[in-house]
Amino acid sequence: MTRAPFLLFALAGCNSIFDLRPTQQIDAAYFDAPVDAPYACPMLGTAPTFAASLHQYVLQECEGYSVAANGRAAASCGGMAAGSYRAVYVGEPDQMLQPATGIPLPSAGEADSYDLPRISPDGEKLLVRHIDYDTAVVDMQYFARTSSGSWSMLAAPPFADRPFVSPLAQGPSGLHVLVAEFDSLTWTEWVEEGAVWRVASTHSQAELALPEIHSISITSDGLRAIIYGGDPVGMYYSDRPSLESAFSPAQPMPTLPVSFDAFMTADCARVYLSGLGYVFYVQQQ
Repeated sequence: MTRAPFLLFALAGCNSIFDLRPTQQIDAAYFDAPVDAPYACPMLGTAPTFAASLHQYVLQECEGYSVAANGRAAASCGGMAAGSYRAVYVGEPDQMLQPATGIPLPSAGEADSYDLPRISPDGEKLLVRHIDYDTAVVDMQYFARTSSGSWSMLAAPPFADRPFVSPLAQGPSGLHVLVAEFDSLTWTEWVEEGAVWRVASTHSQAELALPEIHSISITSDGLRAIIYGGDPVGMYYSDRPSLESAFSPAQPMPTLPVSFDAFMTADCARVYLSGLGYVFYVQQQ
């Protein structure tokens, strides 16, 4: 478990999106390309570009939004039952989400939040950050989806005391995740093989050529990353040819709004991000 000041650092940007111009809810189907449009990521070494306009998929107080390849989405959301604290919600992409059965839902008077859900590419597992505001303790909890659609807690991962992890990626031998090591300014890459987690590699600020890294979001194949960091703070892109390789020096993404929880889809078609307590997305140009 991790206590403050890690808690303060981890939460510093969770609801941050800067230079957000006034927006209104719109019909995404009218403005966007059809669902089956042939979006694709550019070749490795080239950063994808995104339109400057923001779209809002649905009016629901959520953040930390991510989408699995099987058509399941997860986010941390507020709501009547959760009070001012966050709980894990799941559902279909671009639709209203519902509380994830089996993952605790804070009730009135409880100073707990369950946020930053990291859904696996197959939609069957979730890493969730639990925060106890009374004790300033942060711990990562791990869940698997059952045949009934509810979520069952698994054994805590060995990095459960860390305050921030990347989205999950699928590799040949299992799931990959980047875990922040704020004390040593590195990110440790863990891989789950069967029921065992092991360290695969480490990634540093020097590797990415950035003086500061506040969050890293990787795509479902683990080959592309969106980074919130730098000095001044901005959004950056990096990639690598394989899961065993180092990441390339980061490239700026000037049209992407600055956000702590940006998530890029597997085909680089969209980046989801939160601001003002709601989820928005930008579309690939």
